Amino acid sequence: MGLERLSLPVVFLAAGLTVMGCAHGLKPEARAQVDFQGMVQDVQQSPGAYEGRVVRWGGTIVETRVLAGGTDVVVLQHPLEFGDRPKPGDAYWGRFMVRTQDFRDPAVFQRGALMSVVGRLVGTETDRIGELDYAYPILEPMDVKVWRSEDSYRLPAFHFGFGFGGRF
Repeated sequence: MGLERLSLPVVFLAAGLTVMGCAHGLKPEARAQVDFQGMVQDVQQSPGAYEGRVVRWGGTIVETRVLAGGTDVVVLQHPLEFGDRPKPGDAYWGRFMVRTQDFRDPAVFQRGALMSVVGRLVGTETDRIGELDYAYPILEPMDVKVWRSEDSYRLPAFHFGFGFGGRF
């Protein structure tokens, strides 16, 4: 009798851990190299202090510029939720630029898409937003994830009886 009651929670726990283990959008090898947990604003205030550090950032793509020698993707930084997915909304911490040495298609890296990246800070570059000079931290990407709307990162929903429910 006790074993039967125990087996159902164990099955749910095992299933939940399996989902959690697969829920990250960025590769574990890249995530393991992150050595700076700060934000865009920290780097803008002291750019030289963070050069060479590895960050895990994400946000909403503002613009993708295809250049002769690669691609620049401008991203508005948002906090990351579980699974490395950016959480757009009122919280944003500035803009950063992901600079690649290869072509990244603007149809994939399109304005408004969510993107997560693990990358090395290689400096800052001043560009303009309207009439404002803006210092962009520049990331050399180690791993990049562009989120599709159908990408699911949430754990399964649960429901008890009538009218009570939620998500883990």
